[in-house]
Amino acid sequence: MEVNNKLIFRFATKEDCELVFSWINDPLVRQNSYNSDTIPFETHKNWFLGKIENPDSFYLIFYFNNIPAGQVRIDKNSENIIGILIDKNFRGKSLSSEMLVMAVNHFKTIYPDEIVTAHIKFDNLPSLKSFLKAGFAVKEEKEINGSKSYILIK
Repeated sequence: MEVNNKLIFRFATKEDCELVFSWINDPLVRQNSYNSDTIPFETHKNWFLGKIENPDSFYLIFYFNNIPAGQVRIDKNSENIIGILIDKNFRGKSLSSEMLVMAVNHFKTIYPDEIVTAHIKFDNLPSLKSFLKAGFAVKEEKEINGSKSYILIK
């Protein structure tokens, strides 16, 4: 567990399945995802358990003042794709860029030479600002699943 002021994180466990399920079906999260459909619980459960058991999935749960505040996941592969999700009660509190910095720094203690990549839809400006504040740089603009997107790296 890593501590930074009142923000801490730990690796996700199977006990986080329902918490993450409540986060992923939030309307804003669905809107900003490349798959905007509501996700059924059984589909989520199978996916989530597969992720936390996969050694190439770096899945962190963040807490602010001991309250679950969000998640950051990095899927270790050729691009090391990072994604972030903030609980609706913690949006607008400037936690996301700090969460991204903490997650990437921890990832790079294990994989120091790896580049981390983010895919962000053009209309998701809050996410773009968070990634830029966290030190990511825009590499290119590209269409992903029919959505114009920014590709950022760090």
